[in-house]
This record gives sequence, structure tokens and C-alpha cells, in this order.
Amino acid sequence: MDDVGQGFNDVSMLSQLEPDIIKLDRAFVREIDKDADKRRVAKTISRLAQSIGSVRLAEGVETKAEADVLLELGFGWQQGFYYGRPSFQPVPGEAKRAE
Repeated sequence: MDDVGQGFNDVSMLSQLEPDIIKLDRAFVREIDKDADKRRVAKTISRLAQSIGSVRLAEGVETKAEADVLLELGFGWQQGFYYGRPSFQPVPGEAKRAE
């Protein structure tokens, strides 16, 4: 389930959908190291994800401080510019993009 905490994601649907991965929206990740409210929300989402057996992933991680806080909150999977810029990596055996 993508962008948890944003838009029209209905938290009550989590128990019905049983998603493999719950992705925390970058709106909660940005400066989470400086914002206690964001930490509380992320901690709650992390506990909820753990309770239904979902992997917890945080998107939009840009600093080591953000990465450290998120790891402490249980978001062991992270993506963002802190780790690297997006790139296209073709998968062996799959068709390549036309040029």
C-alpha cells in the first residue's frame, strides 16, 4: 500500500487487504528527525504495519538523520536520495526499452 497517511488511503482497509508492504509517504519522512508529530504518526503506522505482518518502507529519505530515526521506528526498508538517485536497471531476460 503506497503513500500511507496521504490522500484517500483508508486505514480500515489494511486488515482486509493484508498488504505485503506499507510505504510511508515522504510527507512524513521529510525532517522527521526535527518533528515530534511526524515521529508519532510514523511510529503508529509502523506498529500497525508490524501487527498485520507488512514490511515497513519509508520513501523520500534524504538525510542520515532521517534514515536513523526511521530505522529506530522500525522502517528497515528505505528509499530516497540519501541512498542514491533513481536509475533504470534492466532486468536480464526482459525486453529493453526502445530507443
